[in-house]
Parts: sequence; C-alpha cells; structure tokens
Amino acid sequence: MSNLRTLNSKFFIDGMAFRVSTSPINNTSYLYESILGINFYITKVSSGRYSLEDGMLIEKINAFIFSYFQSATVSNISDLVSYFKPDNINDLKTLLESSVDQNVLLSSQISTSSFNPALIDFNYQIDKITLYDYGKARLKITFNQPEEILKIYFLQVPAGFESENYAKISGLTSMIENNLHGLRCDRFNSYAATSKKEQSFDIEFVDTGDVDLLIGVANTQGYNIAINNIIRDAEYSILFEDLRSSSKGRVKLNKGTTYANVEGETSNNAGHNHKYVIDKNGNGYALFAVNPENSEIRHRHKVVNYVIQPAQSLCFPNCRRIYDADGVPPHVHSLQGGGVAQMNTAAIEMPRININAEQEIQQSLY
Repeated sequence: MSNLRTLNSKFFIDGMAFRVSTSPINNTSYLYESILGINFYITKVSSGRYSLEDGMLIEKINAFIFSYFQSATVSNISDLVSYFKPDNINDLKTLLESSVDQNVLLSSQISTSSFNPALIDFNYQIDKITLYDYGKARLKITFNQPEEILKIYFLQVPAGFESENYAKISGLTSMIENNLHGLRCDRFNSYAATSKKEQSFDIEFVDTGDVDLLIGVANTQGYNIAINNIIRDAEYSILFEDLRSSSKGRVKLNKGTTYANVEGETSNNAGHNHKYVIDKNGNGYALFAVNPENSEIRHRHKVVNYVIQPAQSLCFPNCRRIYDADGVPPHVHSLQGGGVAQMNTAAIEMPRININAEQEIQQSLY
C-alpha cells in the first residue's frame, strides 16, 4: 500500500541486530504479520541464534508496528489506535481491519492539492424520520440554501462509540476533508444534493439505545459534520413516524416536532414545579426536575391531552438509601401560565421550542 510510509528500522536484542521492515531485505527475511495489506518482515542482520517465541523480541517487533500505525496520517488510523488502545498485535489487526474503510484508505491522497477545506454552516433542519423494516429509515430535511450543497453523507454512530471520534475512525472526516466527493463508499449513505429546499434521504438506521446520527454536508469550498441526537433516554428528539410491521403503522409525535410547541410552568406540588412543553394536541412533557443535592434524583411527567400524568423520583422509595437525599413520591401537577391560553388561541403561530436540554434545576425536593 504505497500511500503509507515505508518502515525499515534496526534494533538489538542481547547484542543481536534485527530489522523490522515493510518489504523483505534479503532471502532470510521472515513475514511476521500482515495488517491492512501491509506486510511486516523481520530480518536478523547479525550472527547468533534467536527464536520468534522470545517474549522480548516479540515485544520489540510489536512496538515498531504499533508505532507505525500510531504515526500514520492516512484516514486517521492514528486516532483509531490512540482511541481504542489495543493491548496486543491481534487486537490491533482486528481493530484496524474491521474499522478502517479500504476505499478511503486507498484513495486518501487523490484529492486536489489546492483544496483548503473550511467549516461552513449549511443551515439545515431535520424535519422528520420515518422508520421502516430491516433497519431502513427515511430522513426529511429542509435546507435554507440547497444550491450551495454538493454532497450530503449520513452515518449512524454505533453504541459505545464517542461520536466525534467515530467520525474520524470511520473515514467520514477524511473523505470530506480531502474532497473525495466522487468516491463511492459503502460505509456511508451519501447523496448528491438537489435544488429543492425539502429533500428526503433513505438511510441505514437502527433505533437501539441512545442514537447519534452524523450528517456531513460538503461543497467545493468546505464542509460541516454535525452530531445529531436522534434518540435520548428512549425518546426521539425529532418528529418520527413508525411504519415498521411491528408498530401497526402508528404515527408518533414527540418533542421538537415541526408542529407548534408551547412552553409554560406547572403548578407547585410536592415542593416543586416543572417547566413544560406540549404540542398543539396538548401532548408533551413536564421537563426533568432535579434535586440540587444530587442530580441523580430526578423525574419528569408525561402530558397527555393537557393532563399531567403521575410520576415519582426514579429512585423512589430508595433515594435516601442510595443517594443520601430524599426524592418525591407519586404526584401530579396542573398546567399553569400562558402556554395553555396561547395554545387555545393561536397555537399555529407559536414558534418551535428547542427542548433538548431537559434538565431544569428547581428548588426543594425532587
């Protein structure tokens, strides 16, 4: 793989000289390991007997191979190794060969030398996600200036990965930064943008646990990679429709929908109140109230048809034993403030409310 650097380093074990290299040095060179199609050879260049079962020799060889990938500049391999810190050469090989996209790796040096990417705000909004069987979904997005967009990429972050690091180790950041917009890569769902403001895209999507979706948008001047929180704590952050066979075709509206949302405050009960957000049908949430003594003691209420449903602290009745602070037993509130009146008179004119930050620090007990 010519676009990665060559390796030819000399080292000593008990006075014997060896070389570890990415090409054979002579006819005694031994193929020690092959990773990502890169061959690593061991050559003894001085007299003496040795064994590849010698622990010190193996440790030295592996250190050179680890260093080789840690200093790589192609497709952010160094980020991958630094982030996961594999313990041995087998884990390193498994990690790299399962995570590094070969198309991006092989093409990482074909971008134009004049390309100097800049971060650009492309100003778009996710309107809705529709779920289908077999891990498929359709994403509806509104773009403010679609004519400025050349390509758009989608990549779901697997469970257990930090989103920003996954953008790098998957090759997504490398592909966009290097202006490889003509390269096809099976790892990402990618599309050429159109001139329409409202566009729909078919993507791979699995709704297990908390879900972040990476959306990369690019043109010939720059790019933007955004981390979009789609699911948090088993709740969707955007409007979604579930058309999977198991859901019986139910349409599900949730927080942050494109429908008019209004906010207000609940009545004060059990020593606290909440801020709430509801849609035009009176459905939504009284947002999380958190105990100032311990943020693990919290609760929120669901609102159905303008009626706040009963709830209690998540740890109740064991809050004192677990967190050394009191929680609240089952209780309800009523909707107060101008939100309900505004909803009844002019809901369609109400702006959408960003309710991603659910934790509202209140007074007293929670």
